[in-house]
Amino acid sequence: MNLIKTSILSAIETGIKLSSGFLVLKYLSVQTGPQGIAAFGQFQNFAAAATAMCAGAFTTGLVRLVSESHPEGTSKIHVQRAAGFASLLLVVLAVPLLFVPGWISSTMFDTRAFAWAIVCLALALPFSVLFQIILALLNGAGQISQLIVSKSASSLLLLVISVALVSIFGIGGGLASVVLAPASAILIALAMVARIPGIDWSWFRPRLDRQTIRQFAPFWIMSMTTVISTPIVLMLIRTTIGDKLGWTSAGYWEASWKIAELYLLVVTTALTVYYVPQLSRAQWGEERKLVLKILFFAIATSSVLALAIYILRDLVVPIMFSRDFEPVSAILAPQLAGSVIRIGGWVIAYHMIVRGKVGIMVGSELFFGFTLYVATVYLVDRVGLIGTSYAFLANTLAYAMFSIIYYRLYIGRPQTRNKPV
Repeated sequence: MNLIKTSILSAIETGIKLSSGFLVLKYLSVQTGPQGIAAFGQFQNFAAAATAMCAGAFTTGLVRLVSESHPEGTSKIHVQRAAGFASLLLVVLAVPLLFVPGWISSTMFDTRAFAWAIVCLALALPFSVLFQIILALLNGAGQISQLIVSKSASSLLLLVISVALVSIFGIGGGLASVVLAPASAILIALAMVARIPGIDWSWFRPRLDRQTIRQFAPFWIMSMTTVISTPIVLMLIRTTIGDKLGWTSAGYWEASWKIAELYLLVVTTALTVYYVPQLSRAQWGEERKLVLKILFFAIATSSVLALAIYILRDLVVPIMFSRDFEPVSAILAPQLAGSVIRIGGWVIAYHMIVRGKVGIMVGSELFFGFTLYVATVYLVDRVGLIGTSYAFLANTLAYAMFSIIYYRLYIGRPQTRNKPV
C-alpha cells in the first residue's frame, strides 16, 4: 500500500482519534479545570508506561517480523512468541501493581484516593497487551483497513466511556476511562482478526523459548528506554511543575503538550502504518530514499499544522479547553517549534529501532530524556512556566544535531548502510 493511500486511510482514523481526544479534553477541562487535566495526563502517562513495559516490544518488533515473514506464511510463530513474551512480562511487571496501589497513587497524585485506578489498570493490562499484539499483527500483515477500524474503535470507546464516567464520577471517571477504553476495544480487534483467512485462536497461544527472548528482548530494551525517556520523564516534569508552580500551572503545561500531541497524530499515525513495514522490507539501496521521503513529508506537514495552530492559538485554546486555559497561548510558540523538530528525530529513531541499533537507541533516549528533565527544572526556576517550552525546544534542537550525525553515519553513506537484520 503506497503512502498516499495509507495517509488517506490513516487520516480517517486520525480524524476520529483527534475528534475523540479533543472532546474528551474539552469535557474534562470544563468539568474539572486545569488540575483535573493535570491528573488525567499523569495517569495517562502511567498507563502508557505500564502498557509499553508489557507490550512495547510488539509495536515495532512484531510489525517488523510479521512484515518480513508474511509472504512466506511464517507469521504465526512470531505472534505466538509475542504472546509468550507478553505473558512473562505481565507476571513480572503487572502483577506487582496489585500489591502497592496506594503507594503509587500517593506518589503520582499526593493522595491514596486513586489506588483503585491502579488496581483496575493492573487487571486490564492483559487485554490492553493483547490489543497491541493484534494491532501489530494487522499492521505487519498489511491489513490496513482492519487496523484502522480497530484503532478507531478504541478512540470512540474512550470518548463514550470518558463522557459517561466523568459525568458520574468526575476526575475518577476520567482515570477509569483510560483503562477501560483499550481493554474494551479488544472485542473489535478480535473481530477484525477473525476476518483474515488462515488466522485462528491458536495464533495467540503463548510460546516461550530461547528464540522468543532472542527475537523480542532487543525491542523490549529499546521500548523500555522510550518508557523512561517519555512517559516517566513527563510524569516527573508534571510533578515538578505542580510542586514549584502549583497544579493549575501543571494543567496549563499539560494543555500545551496535548495540543502539540494531537496535531502530530496527523503525521505519526500515517507514518507508523506506512514507514515501519516499508523500512523493514527495504533493501539497503532503497533505504536512503525512503528515509528522505518520510522526513520531507513529516516535517512539511507538521510545519504547516504548527503554523496554523499558532496563528489561531487564541481561538484554538478556548475551543479545545475553556477560557480558564488562556495562559496556555503564551507558552505555545516554543512548544510547537520543538514538536516540528522532534518529528524529524522520530523518523530517525524508528530507523534505529527497525535496524536494531540497540546501544545507540538506548543511549540517546536516556540522555535526551535526562537532559529534558534537567533543563526543565533549571528553566522553570528561572523564567517560570514558559521555561518548560524553552527546555523542550532546546532539547529537540540538540536531538536534531544528533539525528544529523546518525544519518550521515548510518543512512547517508553507502558503505555503512547495513542490510535489514
